[in-house]
Amino acid sequence: MKLATTFWSNEVHDFSLIFFIKSNTKEILFKADLTNPWDSYVFFQTISKYIKSQKVKHNYATKSYEDRDCYQFAVWFNDKITPIKWFNLVINDKVILSHDIAFSTTMIRRNDVIIPFGRFPNYSEENKRKYPMYREFNIKARAYKYMANQVKENI
Repeated sequence: MKLATTFWSNEVHDFSLIFFIKSNTKEILFKADLTNPWDSYVFFQTISKYIKSQKVKHNYATKSYEDRDCYQFAVWFNDKITPIKWFNLVINDKVILSHDIAFSTTMIRRNDVIIPFGRFPNYSEENKRKYPMYREFNIKARAYKYMANQVKENI
């Protein structure tokens, strides 16, 4: 198993370590060795639970936008922790999960088939719809749990 990303260039980089960090401070919260499938499964399960924890929700509800802790995946690149927004998790030759975060939504593709966890929120003047406060965290938790189950299923 490996992680592949391009860092917005033409060259594809492969990694065997993945981190989950606080992007403000680059503090490593969780890490996994992708060559160990069980470690990878536990990593994504742990993140799925953590992202819905009271600590994360309290941080989101009580702090201003600028002061909130942000959480993100990262890799070790050029001798430093480098945050990433999208990556391909190559579980085996038949299963590739593409992960992307955009507009408060986490998108997962499995072998170029979109797995719907949520749609893009339509923030406009015409659409006065009120979204749930923790919508983003619920979508992320479901996406990470799906990723963990795909890893476990293909061990």
